Amino acid sequence: MQRSGRGRGNQAPAATGVRILVGRPFVLLCVCRRPLRDLVAFNRQCIHYGLMLRAFLPFVFVGFGSMAGGISRYGLSLITQKFSAFTMPYGTLLSNLTGCLIIGVIAGISEKTELLSPEMRLLLATGFCGGFTTMSSFIYELGQFVQDKEYYFASSYFLATLAGAGVAFVLGLLLSDLILR
Repeated sequence: MQRSGRGRGNQAPAATGVRILVGRPFVLLCVCRRPLRDLVAFNRQCIHYGLMLRAFLPFVFVGFGSMAGGISRYGLSLITQKFSAFTMPYGTLLSNLTGCLIIGVIAGISEKTELLSPEMRLLLATGFCGGFTTMSSFIYELGQFVQDKEYYFASSYFLATLAGAGVAFVLGLLLSDLILR
């Protein structure tokens, strides 16, 4: 015996919905082909995944920045090895000084304006400059000079790196003023 008008195969189509969750720095679009009564549970699920994605994105920015910075530092070291007249590790010195200059520019711009979003600061300062500059290489190369009893090179490399990094950071701050004018 059939019921009037609606059997198992003749059910009315369930209502569907689309929910858009907007959150900085992304838009998460959740398409739902479920009955409207399930949308509340679905929205909770979308919000949960959206929050997970939002929490994960800073790590992605830092990771991509670090990758680009590390590749740039390696390339700079290869280039400076060809032109190095002395045993001084100019690639590490140049990457540390340039990184301090870049961080100075980022700090100056971030302090005075909102041109750089928090995500861009993570990408450039924490990520790129963190991968580009390297304290571990500096200490390793300094230790090599000391082990080889090249104290003149060790002391000049130490002073050039520390004094140069401070000067480069201040120059970066001044450069940010010129950029913002």
